[in-house]
Amino acid sequence: MEKLVQKLKYRRDCVQHSIDEATRKGETIEIQVIVWLDQVNTMIYEALRFIGDNMQPNIQCCNLKKRYQQSKKAVQKSVAIVELLGEGSFERVSYVTIPEETWLRSSKGFESFESRMPTLKVIIDELSNPDVKIVGLYGVGGIGKTKLARKVAALAKDEKLFDVIIFSEVSEKANIREIQAGLQISWD
Repeated sequence: MEKLVQKLKYRRDCVQHSIDEATRKGETIEIQVIVWLDQVNTMIYEALRFIGDNMQPNIQCCNLKKRYQQSKKAVQKSVAIVELLGEGSFERVSYVTIPEETWLRSSKGFESFESRMPTLKVIIDELSNPDVKIVGLYGVGGIGKTKLARKVAALAKDEKLFDVIIFSEVSEKANIREIQAGLQISWD
């Protein structure tokens, strides 16, 4: 039984290494692997306790009934260990999960946060400058460029900076016909 327990420990350690590697990669561990590992740890504890109890000198060599009972328990534990060893050969211990979207998109309109006001003021000031002919906004998707541009257009209209305001959304793969079709023109 001691040799079987040692083999079970080796198998457990190998599976644990695979689990550690998968965890570092951000993968999710299969349920049957977790259950198997719990069963193995319980079995190792019980087997070592059983072996330790039977090594004590209080079991008399002449008490045949007691020896028979202990032998029967040893066989049962050995069979259970062999079964766990057989179940511990996993094709894979984990699976890749789809990460949650890292961008949080707002369903709200433009909000006048303290941090946005300086940007809004710079854009309005540049639009007020007669030497500036065009202003563009760029950045990664989902950070509020379109909402900011709409707010700038509304402020420019309210402050009557221009006679005509033309607003157009341009994506990374620009199509001139779609841009022309999507133009929003405001007359003063």
